Amino acid sequence: MLKNYQIYSKKYEYAVFNNFFKKLETKGFVTSELFESIKLLMGNACANKVKKSGLENLHNFIPCEYLPFLVKILQKRIDKFFLHFSVLFAKKKLGLRKNFFVDQSIIYRIHYPFEIGKKSNLKKANYLKLNLDHYKSAKQQIKNSLKNKNLHQIEKRFKEAIKYHRNLPTAVWCHGPHKDTWFGHSYNGINIWYAVAGVTKKNGVILYPSISAKNLKHLRSPNYIAPGQLLPKPIIPAVNNGSLLIFNSETLHATRINTSNTTRIVITTRINPFKPTFYDGTTEAEYPSWFSAQDIEKNIFESPVSFPRKENLKPKKKTKKTPIKSERVFVINKKLPQKEPVYICKSQKIKNNEKILLKFQNRQIILFKSESKFHALSASCPHVGINLIDGFHDKKSIFCPGHGLRFDVKSGFSECKSLRIKIFRIKNISKKLYLIN
Repeated sequence: MLKNYQIYSKKYEYAVFNNFFKKLETKGFVTSELFESIKLLMGNACANKVKKSGLENLHNFIPCEYLPFLVKILQKRIDKFFLHFSVLFAKKKLGLRKNFFVDQSIIYRIHYPFEIGKKSNLKKANYLKLNLDHYKSAKQQIKNSLKNKNLHQIEKRFKEAIKYHRNLPTAVWCHGPHKDTWFGHSYNGINIWYAVAGVTKKNGVILYPSISAKNLKHLRSPNYIAPGQLLPKPIIPAVNNGSLLIFNSETLHATRINTSNTTRIVITTRINPFKPTFYDGTTEAEYPSWFSAQDIEKNIFESPVSFPRKENLKPKKKTKKTPIKSERVFVINKKLPQKEPVYICKSQKIKNNEKILLKFQNRQIILFKSESKFHALSASCPHVGINLIDGFHDKKSIFCPGHGLRFDVKSGFSECKSLRIKIFRIKNISKKLYLIN
């Protein structure tokens, strides 16, 4: 029988903890430090307004451009507390007794609603120019960075990430589906996802546990899932503010685009019950630094334990490659629009609930059948251009396989006012399907 921690470090399971030791103290400390950090960065008046309105309304008081500085302040004020909290949680709830490790990286994920964040001027190239330790000069630094549009000194992996995110402002960057090992983190990790404020089903974390054991392929850079692999319906666990989600870091997961009207604030880290080992197929950054639970309990933070990736690679195992389902493609050697209806195929060629990718010379369209009704819609998600062909669909909706945005298959509307897909008419004439522009 697996021990409690092994369920999450070895299996693709997840769980939400609404009750745990020192829950109220943890929430109180984190919330208090957030207000103090806002006061340091933006002044007492701003902090009081946020306190009165609620952290979930942070986007109404602090411009997106200041968020990187706020995160840096939070790291200095909360990191050690959260390391202690992680050890305590692991012992009390996961049953860890022997020495184990906690990742040195504590991540503060502050996500504004997409419609607000997309208006920010701070792109990745500007962000990389900021000296986040000097928060007192934040205003001037932001101003100076916005003048600098030179990309030639940016690392290749950042350039690839900028391309993936279509150079959107950093405030609205979302992780695509990935396993943490693809991004340089260790095997056997247990992710701790602590909901601070504003967390809803419209801005949470997306999990795909049912597909995680399969032999998934990823892009070379950034290391998100490669196209051509059909994903199931996204699972977004309901996590109340002040509660905690844990899941295996090898579970395929992604960030849900924030279509809510709240700021989502989450703190994350990971625990490893074993000596960290790593994946050798990543092109992402290295994360070798960990604290042992024993050192954390003794308040020893000066010398984290180092596990260099090249010295701690996980031995490769010969595993049976399970093929991942992909959808069929029809190539149509025409450009759209056409004056006349465009013949696609005989209607019996389309099975119920099956999606077909129609490749025209100048655009791609998805065709599918649901309850004897045919639907056709633009294949490209307007968010960052992910192809919807790999996303889950039913008779009412299709989900973007990148960041979980749901589109209505009749109207093309999503929960973001500015993100909509084009709907096409399909006509069935004598059991032959035609696309009507």
